[in-house]
Amino acid sequence: ENFELNKTILEKAKSVEEATELYQKLFFEQKIGESYNIIICDSKQANIIELVLNKAKVKTVNESAFRTNTFLLMREYNKDPKIVDRSEQRLKNVLELVKKVRKAEDVIPILKFHSSNDLENICRHDHCVTVGSTILELKGNEIITYYLLNKSPCKGEYKKEIIKF
Repeated sequence: ENFELNKTILEKAKSVEEATELYQKLFFEQKIGESYNIIICDSKQANIIELVLNKAKVKTVNESAFRTNTFLLMREYNKDPKIVDRSEQRLKNVLELVKKVRKAEDVIPILKFHSSNDLENICRHDHCVTVGSTILELKGNEIITYYLLNKSPCKGEYKKEIIKF
């Protein structure tokens, strides 16, 4: 979703802070949607950004950052406790699975993951649907992007694109 907008922000921003400000500005000024969970990072830090209606919250972490589709910083916007519980279970599962990740490409099988226990599925296509995902790897003066649009991760192949800066 909004791949060109994301690419533009990544090309223009000189820092994580600047990218965070650009996301907030564009979200509020251009009204690009009702809500977003975004992670923007460099090799030293990640900003977890939650945008809802006319509000934003940002949390900075200096380690790996993972999200599911619920709001962690602005929990008041979580409407359905069942979805929140399921999302939190998925996040716990992701955190366990990523312990084996050594490079960005290793995340792809995790995003395709299905379990016999439906609550643990990472890839979703029931009443909540994963419609795309993006993995970014910062390597020297390149951002290596693996992305899948308009398909569930288990039903499509990720494309690889390199953005030089």
